[in-house]
Amino acid sequence: MKPTFAAQDHPKEELAPGWADPPLAFAQRYRRVLLPLLYAGSAIRHFNSLSQLWNAPDGSLLQTLLAVRPEIWTMLRVRFVSALWPARERFARIIDHCQIVEQIGHPFDLHPNEYAVLLKLDELMPGCQLMLDSPRWLLREGLLTLSLAQGRDRFFSIAFVLSWNGTELTAYVGGIQGRRGEDILDYYRAFTKACCTRPKDMVVELFRMLCEEMGVNRILCVSDRIRNGHTPYNSTRPDYVDPVTFDYDTLWRERGGILRDDGFFDLPLQAPVKDESQVPSKRRALRRKRLALLANIHTRMEEALDQPRHIRILQHEPA
Repeated sequence: MKPTFAAQDHPKEELAPGWADPPLAFAQRYRRVLLPLLYAGSAIRHFNSLSQLWNAPDGSLLQTLLAVRPEIWTMLRVRFVSALWPARERFARIIDHCQIVEQIGHPFDLHPNEYAVLLKLDELMPGCQLMLDSPRWLLREGLLTLSLAQGRDRFFSIAFVLSWNGTELTAYVGGIQGRRGEDILDYYRAFTKACCTRPKDMVVELFRMLCEEMGVNRILCVSDRIRNGHTPYNSTRPDYVDPVTFDYDTLWRERGGILRDDGFFDLPLQAPVKDESQVPSKRRALRRKRLALLANIHTRMEEALDQPRHIRILQHEPA
């Protein structure tokens, strides 16, 4: 049996502030020395994966991504999408994604610091729009992000990466989150009242539509257990504020997702629809309004993506 360490076996003053576990305290204290050694060891171990990045074709999206987002290299040891993916898989998914979106083409082959407004959604809320981009602050959750935004201020986003899973084109969802702010809850309530659905439910349904238009065969969403925010390091940081304020597992189950052994929820491409007889009579009118709203948006999205040249690519990254 391997020896274990217990905090009570060591004087508390020997531990760094905010750290309750001696191995973690040791790692924090000698972080500057240990990290280069750990990265060097990982680079040797995963040399073949790194060489695929070094040899990215000239002018490719992968080459551009590495130049503008150099933190991609840190994913040699830093989590990407799933906490369970090893470095080899992280890099394979990144390479896959870049090749796939280049094949799909405009507007999905966005470069970093670019964004596209896919649809104006004033029927939801005045000034509301559906935006596709690749924000730096959601890079670890996915290389593309679909957001509901009020003007340029996004209020709910879902981050994902496209990759092949055998012969299936799969959208791996690494994160979904809203926004913090004093008035955001009032805005969410107004949105829910106007659209007969919560913003996080709406962004999931819009994402399903987008996946259908991209030819995606399967949607896999990270569970709470494997999402990036749940790390031993973050749990020991007194200043860490988790940007996710709700339970992923509950959301995916509500949208019809089924938990798999690998920690992902398998989310159906088509939203499950209850028979109207199963809906209380006083809520049936709201249900019809919601379904009609979603059907109208789906039609408009199909039309927009059938004529993608009309979708403008803007050259700066929204906040």
